[in-house]
Amino acid sequence: MNQRSKKVDATTLASVAKGLLFGVARPITGLLGACGGKIHNGSESKTPILYRLFCPIARVINWAVQGAITISQPSMDYNPMEWRRKRLASQWASEITGIEEVALDTQARDYLKRQQSIPPSSTSSNVATFTVLVGFHTHLNYFQQCIESIVAASSKSPDTFLELLLVNDDPNIVTSSLEEIVATTQLQNLIRSNKVNLGICRSINATIPHARGEWILHLDCDDRLDPDAIITLRRVIEGHPGIRFISSRSVDIDEQGRTLAYRLRDESPVDLIQNNYASHLKAIRRDLHEDIGGFDPLFEGCQDFEFALRAALFERLLFIPDYLYHYRWHKSSQTVGNCNHQNEVMLRVRQTYLLAIQWMLHGIQGVGLNISGIYAADWIKKIPVPAGNPSLHIDLEASSPFSLKLHKLMVIKAASQAIGALSMGKSGELNQITI
Repeated sequence: MNQRSKKVDATTLASVAKGLLFGVARPITGLLGACGGKIHNGSESKTPILYRLFCPIARVINWAVQGAITISQPSMDYNPMEWRRKRLASQWASEITGIEEVALDTQARDYLKRQQSIPPSSTSSNVATFTVLVGFHTHLNYFQQCIESIVAASSKSPDTFLELLLVNDDPNIVTSSLEEIVATTQLQNLIRSNKVNLGICRSINATIPHARGEWILHLDCDDRLDPDAIITLRRVIEGHPGIRFISSRSVDIDEQGRTLAYRLRDESPVDLIQNNYASHLKAIRRDLHEDIGGFDPLFEGCQDFEFALRAALFERLLFIPDYLYHYRWHKSSQTVGNCNHQNEVMLRVRQTYLLAIQWMLHGIQGVGLNISGIYAADWIKKIPVPAGNPSLHIDLEASSPFSLKLHKLMVIKAASQAIGALSMGKSGELNQITI
């Protein structure tokens, strides 16, 4: 089959898939979504009776719908069988530990389940305030709709403090063109601009300290907030004191903003060890970023997945069944344009946390650890030095006294470096970790 025939076939399949999405998937998923869904609050799970009747088929429907969306985007060039083979061949955590992946996976799920059963210990103010943080790059044609969605959500909760915090990470777009769009609204706003492209992680991390809202809503510049997002989040926050990470369901939309399907997410935070079930709306209390750090540039493209897993290792997350985010599928979106890269990063995230949880429970093994710094003696007392002659070595500079939180963050960093080195076929010395 020549290239032209392949292109015609892909275009035909995409057209058929879109027809099925609009004619079949949208009404079915809309009906099931309207029935409710599971509220995952730690180890607790509440499911409406009506939705429970459809629960056994919800995941199958959701899988089929996401497959149809993939087919409707021929530029993704996604081959599920190829990626299954790659995933089976990329079991780096097992290579380091000598433990079968199925055992590491079971151990990780058990650990996450225990962490998610711990009640929140933090407190919050009586009235939630919000910062919608938008990192801008490339998608000027969708930016107007993004801003309009924030205005609509704000207008439905007029007594709520809401500000827009925008960082322009696209040197090819003059900031004044973004300012003109924002100026047509009554939103309180702060617009920052990078002189060079820093990437989403570094841009967002540098901007978070400027947020005035207690809660940060991370919104992509080509997506939209649901009009009920703020009013729903206020209700949820009031009903779950101490929670610092909230993830909602999302609606898939096309280039024109038309609904393709409603994602029927039933997975809990424990299932994060398998996939990024925390996307796309991420409502994160600002002090959680302060406690466990920002987004890790090592996982650019799947930084939200890595952050959700990191947070789940420390405290309870809240997954709600409300549809508060509209995710746009188009040919130049991150998911479509960088499909292969995103899948590769997702593999590294999963392997990093399989390894990190193993090391948290049983100590660092299979990697050499050299500890230096003014608090080296304090850390050496608490961490057994791995034995043997491993091919990978990590230098740790202990600049702070040992604590369980810092130890956990250090193990995550060490695991990410070890997995990153193996995934790129490297051995020997790794970058120094400062903690």
